Amino acid sequence: MNQRASAIPASTSIAPLPGLALEDEDRALIPTADAGDAAAQRELGLLFLALRQPERAAHWLHLAAA
Repeated sequence: MNQRASAIPASTSIAPLPGLALEDEDRALIPTADAGDAAAQRELGLLFLALRQPERAAHWLHLAAA
């Protein structure tokens, strides 16, 4: 596990959100982003921006830029 991945525990990276439905392809990004893949982190950040979840978006985009 690299430093990016250790920045947030995998079990809390995508906490259940009432009413937030992720497509299967979006869910598939989660383990890759948790492992520190910057492209997956960026995609999750952009996804959360589109879903009007700015705090979650900022988290993933910050990791992607690190």
